[in-house]
Amino acid sequence: MSEIASVNYGYTFARLSKDKRISYQSIAIYDVLSSLAGDGYKCTATVQELCDMLQMTPKTFFKYQNELISAGYLSKKRQGGHNGNVYTLELAKSVFKDMKDLYSVNVCTDEALDLPVPVYFELSTGNKLTKDLIHAFGSVYDEQPNWAINYAISKALNHDINNPIETVLYAKRVVENWVADPCIRTKDDVDEQDEEYHARRLEEQLGW
Repeated sequence: MSEIASVNYGYTFARLSKDKRISYQSIAIYDVLSSLAGDGYKCTATVQELCDMLQMTPKTFFKYQNELISAGYLSKKRQGGHNGNVYTLELAKSVFKDMKDLYSVNVCTDEALDLPVPVYFELSTGNKLTKDLIHAFGSVYDEQPNWAINYAISKALNHDINNPIETVLYAKRVVENWVADPCIRTKDDVDEQDEEYHARRLEEQLGW
């Protein structure tokens, strides 16, 4: 199951480490800049401050800084006086944009069912989908499509199940039931099955 992780720099760091144009010295510079940026994608620092943190000479720093800039991973803008440069982590910036787009989706729409499960879970429950909760999902998390898990989560919430672990366990049972039914392949199949079930229950209650 494809994921976009919560916004940190594990994703961007992995991209850098796989890029054969980028040396380990450049990765060290990016790592320091990302730590200074914190939860953002911009930071301000002087060359001397960065050289002291990296234990590099200015000549070495500029060499590998330019490697990042040439590859499109970094940009910088000079500030006046002795305030240093403003560095923009371009790859992290694109990740933030992707995350902003994802988190702007209305959770009540069918479009939301195709969101990565951690994003849908957070939008719908207000809780993070932690590693422990993913583990509680078991095999359905890796084996089933996003729409199935997300729709099952929505059904748990419709039953007023708000505890995160109970929500996950309920959703897991629901998805497992759907997997066991060869007639269910899409959300429409689920809705059709639900309509038939409620129609039968109504007939039973009316004594037909």
